[in-house]
Amino acid sequence: MPGSAGATDHFPSTHATWIADRVTVSADPDAHPAIARAARDELNAHVMSRYFEPLRAYVKGSGWRGLGESADLVNGFFASRLEQAGYLLKWRDSGMPLRRWLMNGMLLHLHERARAERRAMRRAEPRDPGLLERLALAAEHDPEAERASDRAWAEAVVEAAVRDTAQELERQGRAQAWARSRRSRTQRLASARRGCG
Repeated sequence: MPGSAGATDHFPSTHATWIADRVTVSADPDAHPAIARAARDELNAHVMSRYFEPLRAYVKGSGWRGLGESADLVNGFFASRLEQAGYLLKWRDSGMPLRRWLMNGMLLHLHERARAERRAMRRAEPRDPGLLERLALAAEHDPEAERASDRAWAEAVVEAAVRDTAQELERQGRAQAWARSRRSRTQRLASARRGCG
C-alpha cells in the first residue's frame, strides 16, 4: 500500500479505501490546493502503475490492437481521463470495482479514438486502407480481452503484495524469513509444474 511509513498499522485500509481517501482529499474544495494536487498526483501515479499492464493486456487481447500500440493507447487513456478532476470521483460514487471502471473507460476511449480516425480518414487520404475494417471488427465485444486484463490485474496485485511483504520484512530485519519463504514457494511451484504435487 502506498505511503505506509512509521509504525505498523495492524488494521490497514484496503486498496479501494486508500484510493477513495486520496480521491476525497484531491476533490475537497476546502483543502489547500497544494495538498489536493499532491493527493491527486499520488493517486494518479498509483493507478497508472497498478493498472497499466492490465489495460495494456486488454487492448492487446482485443481487436483494438489495430488502432495503435497498446502502450500508447493506454497512456492516451490515462492522460485524457486522469487529468479530469472528477473522473475518479465519479468512480468512487459509482460503487463499481476500479478495474471494471477503468476497463469501461478504456473501451470508451478506444471508441472515441476510432471515431476520430474515421473522421480523419473521410477528410484525407487514408494512411492505412485496412484500418476501417479493423476498427469495425474491434468494436465487437471480446471476452478474451477481458480475461487477459483480469489475469494481468491479478498478477499485478500478487506482485505488489509480494513486493510489499518483502519490504516490510526487510524493514523489520526479517529478510532471512522472507528468503526461506520465497525458496519454499519456488520449490512448490516447480514441483507443481512437474506434476509432483
